[in-house]
Amino acid sequence: MATTKNTKNKKKNSKSGSNNKNRMPIPQKVRWNSGYKTGEPGVEVESELGVDFIPWKEVKKEIEEELFYHLGRVLGDAKYTAETGDFHGRKNHLLEIVDSNGQKVGSVWFGTDPYSGWKWDGKVRVGKRVEATDEHTHKVWQIFERYSDGSYRRVEALDTPEDRLYA
Repeated sequence: MATTKNTKNKKKNSKSGSNNKNRMPIPQKVRWNSGYKTGEPGVEVESELGVDFIPWKEVKKEIEEELFYHLGRVLGDAKYTAETGDFHGRKNHLLEIVDSNGQKVGSVWFGTDPYSGWKWDGKVRVGKRVEATDEHTHKVWQIFERYSDGSYRRVEALDTPEDRLYA
């Protein structure tokens, strides 16, 4: 089981922020942290149990094994990896979906909504940045909530057949 750094109580806990393994998973609100505060990128998670930090090494594995599993309708059966990317000089600011050829095919947004001026709501969105002249527009494929056991549950699917990355 992965460990997290509890930023409220300054101690390490399980993914759920509690050592009670019999507890039902609870929804969490998430926020991407590029590492400018912590020295390493990762995800801050908030729930009734407090605030925890999950380092990128663990988040990457979680995205590739848990989150991508739910995206078969868009990604197909191909193997994809999650990578951090820089944005206008800001290190680890982006989370990108990369195919086996090294092509960036999508994005993961922890906590913010590109359709609402990047307003924070704590959900996880997966989609694609679409370059349009001098502006960036975005297409959200699916929206998820993260749970205290490290699972992701779909809240809404907005993808269409045109969004599918496989033939």
